[in-house]
Amino acid sequence: MLLTAVFSALSNAAALLARNQGVLIGISQLISIPLMFGSSALMDTSLSADWVSRVAASNPFEWAVIAGRGAMQDSPDWATVGGHLGLLSGLVAVMAWVATGAFRAYQRST
Repeated sequence: MLLTAVFSALSNAAALLARNQGVLIGISQLISIPLMFGSSALMDTSLSADWVSRVAASNPFEWAVIAGRGAMQDSPDWATVGGHLGLLSGLVAVMAWVATGAFRAYQRST
């Protein structure tokens, strides 16, 4: 849910600023696909180049994957799960602030 909230806020901000559906689709695909492939959602990052693991550490998709997998283990490490959910929550707050700013800019321009 938190990852969806991040991308919803990003999509709202892009749509309000660009006012063009094609731009919105392009931006969302340009951001979401590389983030998904740069996480361990599809392949364990330890099998990739070292730089992929370093990039994945700051990837919101990776935070969601780690939190989800961690919570589903037999004996979850709740500190790790909570830490990654906290990172996602912080990103939600930042993106909500960005989307709100985009809405204010849209209001001023109409």
